[in-house]
Amino acid sequence: MASSSVGMACLGLVLCMVVVPSLATVYTVGDTSGWATGVDYSSWANDKTFKVGDSLVFNYPTSHTVEEVSSSDYSTCTVGKAISTDSTGATTINLKTAGTHYFICGVAGHCESGMKLAIKVESSSSSSSTDKPSTTSPSTTTTTKIPDSSSSWNLSPVLAFVTTWVALCVMMKMARSGAGRIMSGVVVVRLEATVFTVGESSGWVVGVDYDAWARSKNFKLGDLLVFENDYNTCNIDHPISSDNSGSTVISLLNAGRHYFICGTPGYCAQGMKFIANVTA
Repeated sequence: MASSSVGMACLGLVLCMVVVPSLATVYTVGDTSGWATGVDYSSWANDKTFKVGDSLVFNYPTSHTVEEVSSSDYSTCTVGKAISTDSTGATTINLKTAGTHYFICGVAGHCESGMKLAIKVESSSSSSSTDKPSTTSPSTTTTTKIPDSSSSWNLSPVLAFVTTWVALCVMMKMARSGAGRIMSGVVVVRLEATVFTVGESSGWVVGVDYDAWARSKNFKLGDLLVFENDYNTCNIDHPISSDNSGSTVISLLNAGRHYFICGTPGYCAQGMKFIANVTA
């Protein structure tokens, strides 16, 4: 009986270690304004605390780019010497190093028009960090869209291995002592899901070999597929729903990303478009 109590206590400790990992935050740059000219990104960043492990999501038309640059190039809006660059319209920056990170749009004149962002990233284990430009260790750039302002699991592989090993040892001890009979299976926890944008920059359109695209991917349970095209290209020919009554109410019945544009020719390209991220 004493052995069972010790085993249950150890198992409880292990579960606490697994269930309370550090949380990372995903920030959508500019929120509903996205990555565009005429937005005050300094004000947007002022009330936020960025930490190692967090992510930045840039949403923008493909007439813009996202470039991580040095401090001097940021100050002078110098283009052509980017540490990393992307122009897919949906850029995710994983903040892997502490210090100050600098981002601009590489299209001539856009940085001067306000498309520049500097953020201070703190170490995940402290509340402050030294203000150092991150030039030798750039952030990692990917091109997947994920829900904004949400939290995700961030559990180190070493901790995952140790906790799994301890849990198995405890369960074996409990099984030998008889207490293990109440446990009837093994729970497999997916620590990280992958978001795949179907067709990458081509989107979901005719003329693309999606079989070839899929063959190079390793899909797993819990992963997400994102289909997008009409929103980024301002295509008004295939609406999911449409209304022009002058007073439209949209009931958000499903979790995920919902895209809205104005169907009048030219209006979407002028900014009448937004993305609503609906959480369950």
